[in-house]
Amino acid sequence: MAHKTIIIYKSSTGFTEKYARLLAEKLDGTAVDFKKAGRIPPSDFDTVIFGTRTHAGSIDGFDKFRKILRKQIRAHAKTPSCILFVTGASPATEQEIIHKFRKDN
Repeated sequence: MAHKTIIIYKSSTGFTEKYARLLAEKLDGTAVDFKKAGRIPPSDFDTVIFGTRTHAGSIDGFDKFRKILRKQIRAHAKTPSCILFVTGASPATEQEIIHKFRKDN
């Protein structure tokens, strides 16, 4: 059985969508806009990747995504592996800012 991966992205400027589509291509997965993701049961996949941006120090849409995912998992009794990627964060040299972002989210 093939390992099925879905990359759900929330993109305002197109950057996150671009990275989601690149991941989908590399992982032989499917990239889906967050607005359409509610119609697709994550339990149909082995791995669910959520990509979004950082906005005002938080992860845009993450709370809503988690609620949808939890509801789908309860309904289908299967828990896929879940991965998060976030675009628009600070440069890697800004360790203090990155640490605070991780702690706050």
